[in-house]
Amino acid sequence: MEKCLIIMNIVFKAVNADSLSELRSELGNQLADKSQKMNLRGIGAVVYYVPEFQDDELLKISLRSMGSEDTTMISQRFGGGGHRNASSFMMSSKEFEQWKVS
Repeated sequence: MEKCLIIMNIVFKAVNADSLSELRSELGNQLADKSQKMNLRGIGAVVYYVPEFQDDELLKISLRSMGSEDTTMISQRFGGGGHRNASSFMMSSKEFEQWKVS
């Protein structure tokens, strides 16, 4: 189910994709496009647990963007990295829950 998130005063669409590993990049791109069409920032976030970390409280947030939107300003703020149109970072599920808007 899609949610809107506010991170660093940026509002965009997000989805949980624990069981959709092969589709995460495509989902992120589609959410970025949808965000842009809704007059939000052209960024999409795909959020999921990484089973290899064996930590039910740790999430990976994978960001994708459209056009000139820069995802790294968000991911670097939370200790992650990547490049302008694709980046990611890790955070606790408790902290992530504070971001959900709808």
